[in-house]
Amino acid sequence: MNEKIRKMFCNPTSNSFKIFLYLATHQQEAFLYKSTLSRLLKIKYTTLNYWITKFQQEGLIERNFKLTAVGNKIFEFIWNGKDINLLRAHNIQLKFILSACPVNYVEKYSDKIFTEFTNKRFRGLRGEIMLDWGKITIMIYSRKKIICVLNDIFGETDEEISGTLCLILPSITSLIEKRFPGIKISNCIPARIQTSHIAYLNSTLAKKFRIKGFTYEGEDLAVDGSNGDNETETTNPKTNLRGIELVKEIESKIKEGFEV
Repeated sequence: MNEKIRKMFCNPTSNSFKIFLYLATHQQEAFLYKSTLSRLLKIKYTTLNYWITKFQQEGLIERNFKLTAVGNKIFEFIWNGKDINLLRAHNIQLKFILSACPVNYVEKYSDKIFTEFTNKRFRGLRGEIMLDWGKITIMIYSRKKIICVLNDIFGETDEEISGTLCLILPSITSLIEKRFPGIKISNCIPARIQTSHIAYLNSTLAKKFRIKGFTYEGEDLAVDGSNGDNETETTNPKTNLRGIELVKEIESKIKEGFEV
């Protein structure tokens, strides 16, 4: 699979992935209009048209939306879980300890993006910024603490997810200090990394659960399709990096014996 096509399908929650997988699994149906697909997938027409055009340019689908020989090979890779990211970590919390922050930080940094929030303990600022690798929520809780929440990080192993977080930390530190002049992040106390959930994507176990009409949510594990994909999630921040390896082992044992 060439790099351009791989990038189209490396994120199982992306529009390109959803559109292609829907077409691939509904080849017996006749879609005469893109507007019909747009309505069925609940994706904007302009977005759907962009990806349909891309698929045709790469030789994945024909004019009638039927998969080409190349498209069928790509579908086999995706359906078998090859050449795509297996894991998705989300609601990732990064805690930054501040060594300097203006006394009037709420008034100084308030704007259209960052607005004031209050509770019984804190009076701070909250805002969202879209970066190349996804959306990040930044919350200045006090003159001593900032919490950042990352939506999603994808990877093939827990080590890859952990490594990505370590690579992201310096860029987040730089972003905060440039965005808020006067704030300095302490070099003495490292940021605390906590991944709230890690999901195994395209989970065979989750497919089996959902076909039988039910989901599962426990203290350490959840099985559902809440993010548009069949997912088995580890949900205990203290154990999920180790737990996801057990999930991967279970998946490998049951995948060959289960057909959708």
